[in-house]
Amino acid sequence: MELLTKEFTGFVFDVLGLTIEKASTDSALTTVMDLVLDMRKDARENKDWSTSDKIRDRLAEAGIVVKDGKDGVTWTVK
Repeated sequence: MELLTKEFTGFVFDVLGLTIEKASTDSALTTVMDLVLDMRKDARENKDWSTSDKIRDRLAEAGIVVKDGKDGVTWTVK
């Protein structure tokens, strides 16, 4: 299995010239998270706790941890 993985990886990257593009995905995720967290902030300001909690809980289900702190909201991907 290790040999197959090595050969396949060599073929994909060396022969086909494909590369892994992660930066664009990260910036897209950051843009989406900014939007979602703005929506959550609006819900909290309007004391719509159920919507605020639902957003946080659904993000947690997707593997994104949202933390509220004195300096604002932060998020991390598990």
